[in-house]
Amino acid sequence: MLTAAVDARMADVSIFSPASPQAGWIVDLAILTLAIIGIIFLVVEGVLFYSVWRFRRSKSHAPGEPAQVYGSEPIEIAWTAAPTMIVFFLVLVTTRTLWEVEAAPTTPREGDQALFVTVIGHQWWWEYRYDSYDGRKLGFITANELHIPIGDDQTARPVHLTLQSGDVCHSFWAPRLGGKVDLIPGRTNLLSFETVEPGLYLGQCAEYCGAQHANM
Repeated sequence: MLTAAVDARMADVSIFSPASPQAGWIVDLAILTLAIIGIIFLVVEGVLFYSVWRFRRSKSHAPGEPAQVYGSEPIEIAWTAAPTMIVFFLVLVTTRTLWEVEAAPTTPREGDQALFVTVIGHQWWWEYRYDSYDGRKLGFITANELHIPIGDDQTARPVHLTLQSGDVCHSFWAPRLGGKVDLIPGRTNLLSFETVEPGLYLGQCAEYCGAQHANM
């Protein structure tokens, strides 16, 4: 039973089972967007099927060309205003989510309960340099496995990643913990998250980086 539980946990790489607030905000945005798209789909298909049924040709239909409509100002205003409002709303909620998810530069402080790690993508492995935790310097390195502290209801233990590339473009992605962030040669990007759920969270390189990309 334990083996089955571990295997199930390892197999779970769905963004729809978030284990951090940051991943949860991304899921909320995805669900909202899917709901809006679904409503638009239903409305468009409903109008389409109604038109097909309502204006179908009957056996008694007289031959000839039907009445032609060359323009309707109310309809044109409606189909311009409605998409504009929908896009504007999606821009607002997307911007808000990006604002919440995007990591701000921060520095270690004593008692902050925060882990700072420098992540370097290589062809074809991950280098994790543990800089500090709770304001205390660490100074050790692991390969391909990132070990993070777990918070609780009383204490948040955030993880701050400094993302760099040692060669080509990579992309760091642990789906249940946060969104994808690129590692670009000569540039430093940031990623922050936290979790209260102990477990094993699989991640991957989401940017093709060479022949052994699938091994990252």
